[in-house]
Amino acid sequence: MQRSARLRVIHCWKLPSAYKHRDATVGSTPESALVTQQAHALTEMLRPWRDKYPAVELIEESVPGRPAEHLLTASADTSLLVVGRRTSHSPIGRHIGPITLAVLHHCSAPVAVVPHA
Repeated sequence: MQRSARLRVIHCWKLPSAYKHRDATVGSTPESALVTQQAHALTEMLRPWRDKYPAVELIEESVPGRPAEHLLTASADTSLLVVGRRTSHSPIGRHIGPITLAVLHHCSAPVAVVPHA
């Protein structure tokens, strides 16, 4: 570890439309179960990396909402923002996607675009 920097992982996800239009008088909140489920999935996905690099401080965030907005907000106090890019086999070149495009246009921090394996 050369910089001793913290790694903040933000997983943004969309709340299913069925949750948006449910009756507000229902006693339990299925949203909280979904939030917990998404957070657990992120923890499990990151477990091999935590095991491989135990000295790296890892901060996890699993949040519903618009990814570009969350990433741009998080980038205000970061030295590097890393975003993923799906690898596509388009006949007319590579497509980076709307989230990466928004980050590249509006982020004040340096951005690294890394293709998914």
